[in-house]
Amino acid sequence: MFCTNCGKENLNHSPFCTNCGHLQEVPPIELNTTQLIKETPATTLEIEPANEPENEATVVAEILPPNSAEISPESPITPTSSPRSKKGLLVGLASVAVVVISSLWLLGVFSPKEELSAAPSPSSEVTPSPSEQASAEVNIPTTLDTLTITKVDNSSFPTIKLLIDVGGASVGELSAEDFTILEDGVTLPVSDIQYDKGNQALNVSYASLQFHRNPGQQDPRQVSLTLLGKQSESQYDAPQPLSLRMGDISYNTDQYPEVNVYFSLYDAFDKLVETIPSDNSLFQVAENNAPQQISSISKMSDIDESLSINLVMDDSGSMDQILSRVQQEALQFLDQITITENDRIGFMSFAGASEIVQSEFTNQTSAIVPQIKRLSAAGQCTALYRAIEQAVYNTAYNGESGSKYIVIFTDGGENCSNDGYENQDFISPQTVINTAKQFGIPIYAVGVDQDDQLQAITVATNGQYISIGSDIEKLGQFYQSIFTTKKAQYVVKYRSDSPQKQPRSTSIKLLNEAYSSKQEVTVTPRLIDEPAVARVMENYQVNWSVSMSSGDISYLVPYVTYDTTSKKAVYKVVNDQLVALNDAKSKGSVTTFGVPIYHLIDAKKVSESLYQLQLKKYFKRTIAKQGVITDTRFKSTAYTYNIVKQNGVWLVDSTEESNSSETCYTDDTYSTIVACK
Repeated sequence: MFCTNCGKENLNHSPFCTNCGHLQEVPPIELNTTQLIKETPATTLEIEPANEPENEATVVAEILPPNSAEISPESPITPTSSPRSKKGLLVGLASVAVVVISSLWLLGVFSPKEELSAAPSPSSEVTPSPSEQASAEVNIPTTLDTLTITKVDNSSFPTIKLLIDVGGASVGELSAEDFTILEDGVTLPVSDIQYDKGNQALNVSYASLQFHRNPGQQDPRQVSLTLLGKQSESQYDAPQPLSLRMGDISYNTDQYPEVNVYFSLYDAFDKLVETIPSDNSLFQVAENNAPQQISSISKMSDIDESLSINLVMDDSGSMDQILSRVQQEALQFLDQITITENDRIGFMSFAGASEIVQSEFTNQTSAIVPQIKRLSAAGQCTALYRAIEQAVYNTAYNGESGSKYIVIFTDGGENCSNDGYENQDFISPQTVINTAKQFGIPIYAVGVDQDDQLQAITVATNGQYISIGSDIEKLGQFYQSIFTTKKAQYVVKYRSDSPQKQPRSTSIKLLNEAYSSKQEVTVTPRLIDEPAVARVMENYQVNWSVSMSSGDISYLVPYVTYDTTSKKAVYKVVNDQLVALNDAKSKGSVTTFGVPIYHLIDAKKVSESLYQLQLKKYFKRTIAKQGVITDTRFKSTAYTYNIVKQNGVWLVDSTEESNSSETCYTDDTYSTIVACK
């Protein structure tokens, strides 16, 4: 090879001329292919020697991208300039560096060419489906050698979980359609399938047939499972639902045939259960065993149902030692409670029958405060039963629907009459009960000492009685406890299919997988919409006994029409009876009548000025001759009374039946019938 600058032959093939130092021509690199490869931007390498004069050329080496042009042997790499220079050695070294770098780069690009062309591109890769992956991982058999239900888990009843041994087989992914589950012969769908790879077992869940069918008794369930041609059976006992007690039942029939029944639920520890499912299908209501259609089931607080309270307080003279403390407890109670816009609260004080004072019902507790503060403990006696019945009427006719109750405080029992038969202030405890049941109003009572009669009234009306002795603070606690309980009650609303306003046994049943409860209550639809009609009949019945025992009709005059001619006129009938009794009395035979127990059976509003009331009356009649009792009878009679409105006042006018047949009983329980003498 000869130097292109001086012409001297270069025998050792040095890249620089040994005579003049000029860079020799470099033969082009021969490649095995002219194939275009990936596009790579051109890279320019500039080498600027330090402190070079401005007229010196800058060495530039351009590295071409592989796809910028096809490389051929006929395309030699030539130097960018060829002037002579005293620094030829430096330029030569730079040229060698360019060649070496270019060679290394080209080798890096072209050497893996065949491997790259053989590898698939990312876009050409195919991802197997989940089912293909599962098939690759697990061998899904078409049959099983063994299938055993090893455990039935009913802890989440009604969801049942079955632990299934498949004999070590890898069952892979299964669908609900692969299983057949029967409980007591009924096919039930699978809700969940879990494969336990560690134990090679299945956990299969399903919803049980129904909730517990026989609360209080065992309820076994037979389970059958079929999978891949194999079958296994097992059984379990449906867990007992939590038994709840229904209490504090009351009802309202103001909008009959719409009936509202209010109740509380208690657990085994007598704690209120304040959250239950409100699904109507979980409850059943029946009247005389006939199912009724439920309209709704709610918590009173959720629907802002009206609650009416009547606080009744003894103001007789015997209260003077404890009155201030009783007032304090009542005032503190009013200060603590929250009355909603729909709620009503009233206050009644009483001593004798003529000293009964009832406040207006209001939703402002502050309006009750002055009524409590004015008490003075000055009454001469305690007309307890008369006051209770009056409180029932006042509460029933307070102009509000919803739940209602009465709570009474007294330091003693009824004492306005020594024997309870000759004083018009007296009314029988059973009549109080009958009246309260007529309106579905429970009676709660607090006494200083134990009072069996008062306790009987509260129990019979679904209320409660406590005696507190000298611990007056318990009165406020009792007030608060009842109020809290009532506010947490549930209300079942249904429409009765009975057109007759007769008492009926109503049962309420709650039954689901978690709870069971059942309670029966006698519901008596409200028969009289006009309170004055109900009260005039009450006054007539009480004073009838007083008039008959005293021989004086004047006790009845304020409550009856004055008619002495009509055979059915009440005034004439009673007056004729009194004439006969007074005549016998003059001959030494004295007849007395006990305070009647009367029960309103039916009522019909004939017109705006006429009602017809059907009552059954129970009473004791005693005949004594010369001070010796010769005859005692317990009798009942039934009459239909016409109540008319004259000059704006309701009065008892006449009877539809002049005298019904009498029924006699052995004692004042009026349970065993005997022949009348």
